[in-house]
Amino acid sequence: RLNLHDRLSAIFRVFQRDGIAFERGLAALEKAGAGGSAIPAATLRRRDDLALLHGLRLALIRQLLVLAARIPDFSPQWGTTPQLLVRQIVHLQVEKTMASLQLIFPPKQALALADDFGEPATYRRGTVRGFERQHREIFEPMMKIYTLIRRISTGIIHTIGATG
Repeated sequence: RLNLHDRLSAIFRVFQRDGIAFERGLAALEKAGAGGSAIPAATLRRRDDLALLHGLRLALIRQLLVLAARIPDFSPQWGTTPQLLVRQIVHLQVEKTMASLQLIFPPKQALALADDFGEPATYRRGTVRGFERQHREIFEPMMKIYTLIRRISTGIIHTIGATG
């Protein structure tokens, strides 16, 4: 269990309270303006752009978590657990997680000679097996989404004009 709900809820309440105070402050500025808005049109556009960028980023983070829930179960012999990998994704440590998933679920894996038991196979058998489908349907989309999240975060930093 991640046991993050209480801490994340507290952070959410702080952001929610700040957002409400920010909106009230903007409303007060607009009322104080003589003959129109006291807020320049460029600032209002920047605020709308920022809201759009945040919304897009949150939607992508949600989709990343939906895909993380589809990571196949595996034994903890790899020095990690599925729960730990999901936790890393929740913390947006996606590159580190993808490196682990690449080792745990190799896309292609040649059959070892030990798989030959000296008898002809009665089923159709290929020379390569692996987790190509999981890479195509889960892991690769996760990396693409993470790349978009990072690019949008850069746009947010550019829109705000500050980092930190």
